[in-house]
Amino acid sequence: MKHLLLLTLIFFTTFSAFGQDNKISRPDSISRFVMSRVSFELNKMEKFQKLLFDNNYSKIATYGNKIEGVISYTNVEKRINSKFGFGILSRFSENRDAENQASFLGYHFTLETGYDLIKSKDLILRPYYGVGIEYNKIKFVEGFSSAELGEIFNSDFKTFSISHFSVPLIAGLELGGNFNLYKGFTLQVTTFGGYKLNLIRDWKLEDVVDTDNRISLGGLFVGFGVGFNFDNNWNY
Repeated sequence: MKHLLLLTLIFFTTFSAFGQDNKISRPDSISRFVMSRVSFELNKMEKFQKLLFDNNYSKIATYGNKIEGVISYTNVEKRINSKFGFGILSRFSENRDAENQASFLGYHFTLETGYDLIKSKDLILRPYYGVGIEYNKIKFVEGFSSAELGEIFNSDFKTFSISHFSVPLIAGLELGGNFNLYKGFTLQVTTFGGYKLNLIRDWKLEDVVDTDNRISLGGLFVGFGVGFNFDNNWNY
């Protein structure tokens, strides 16, 4: 939740500054929203989960949780939408007290473009595709015995990590609506889902040494988003 609030604050500040400093010649042709999105990556990583189990590690969460800050622009005349987003994806050990455990953390930047099938100011039905840049890391801890700092100093445990960069391709469908709460302020609520194709599966040990691990993070995803527009002078 702290990550979500921080991302929302950063993107709202950027969005507000851009809106004040950049005057467009036809303000009624562009809608601009700053959004927060939460999504769930449904790839269960079954081979990796089995690898953890076979080596006496606690399994990680079945699904990945991703929070994003997003800036969205729509050319309402051409019905073309563009989104710029930054998100954090996480999966933690199912047993945080286990002696051997792993945790997953990823930082994702995405560019998306979509087309509004319905020419409406209130309804959104939008297929989209996109490309991302991701940095993902899985951290391993062996021999964990206590979360007390004093005992950690005197314990014998081992840590290591594997990581990789990826450039995934994304395709999905977005469904939602705009709700004009009062003049100059519009609330946007959306749901979305799709598929992410992960093109790079090779991982490095401690960001340096190539490994034989080929862990795929691609697969289906679903989520929802909430956004605000403070410049509600656009129309069809």
